[in-house]
Amino acid sequence: MNSDAATGQGGGIIGSADSRWLDPARIRISADRNDRLFLTDEAGVRHEGVRVGKMFALTEPDRYVSFCTSDGEEIGLLREPAELAEDSRELLRRHLRRQYFVPVITGVREIREFWMDQTWTVLTDRGPRQFTLQGREAIRFLGKGAMLLIDTDDNRYLIEDSRKLDAASRKWIDSYVW
Repeated sequence: MNSDAATGQGGGIIGSADSRWLDPARIRISADRNDRLFLTDEAGVRHEGVRVGKMFALTEPDRYVSFCTSDGEEIGLLREPAELAEDSRELLRRHLRRQYFVPVITGVREIREFWMDQTWTVLTDRGPRQFTLQGREAIRFLGKGAMLLIDTDDNRYLIEDSRKLDAASRKWIDSYVW
């Protein structure tokens, strides 16, 4: 691997020294009738039951995808999914979209607190939701007003920029989060 192969935007290291970078022009992604993924790598080896994951789901959502076997062994990393052949790119995009379903909170209607739990009633880009957070550890601060909320059922909700929400929503957040 050349010295810049393992660096991402800003020169930060991505992957490990043993990571294998996949060439989007030389791999193919397919699926069977049950929608299980297969990856045919550069050597023509077909990997069955492949699991995919975004390496930086929030900061680089359209780049850096990891491919692993069903046992969790890394097959390789893909820097630019956009460079895949159209059929492979669309199949990968569909699987990732389903896996990373994260509603974006567009408004906060109410936050109720009981002991260490908070029950949030919100509006999202997917409709109204109510969920419970357990402790402050359930709130990840992402910078620039962004927050990721992880509820007691391990669902994730994103506030892209709390500073841009309506005044009532900001008041709820100021009262219960900060």
